[in-house]
Amino acid sequence: MTDLPFGRGGSPLQNLITRGVKSTKISALRCTDVLDGGPIYLKEELSLQGSAEDIYIRADSIIEKMIAAILLTNPEPLEQTGEVVFFSVVRFLIAKYLRGFLRSSCTLLFVC
Repeated sequence: MTDLPFGRGGSPLQNLITRGVKSTKISALRCTDVLDGGPIYLKEELSLQGSAEDIYIRADSIIEKMIAAILLTNPEPLEQTGEVVFFSVVRFLIAKYLRGFLRSSCTLLFVC
């Protein structure tokens, strides 16, 4: 969910949002022994506006079209160019807040 080679690694959506990125690209790449380092078949624009659910729904539609395009056209993947930027995995901590407010009340906190 990044414009590779920017954003190799884990938690792309969380990392993009915390960096204030408003749009990105979905990169369809060949898998290699280098994490997110394979050659690119296609890239398509993806808006990061709205909720995470909104973004994933848009991404799903784009990815379906990308799969169809790859199957129909069999493009030759191109090596990645540009500066490589690695993302850290974002770990979620589940923390109770306002003890006694609601027994099941929880909040998710980002920890990079």
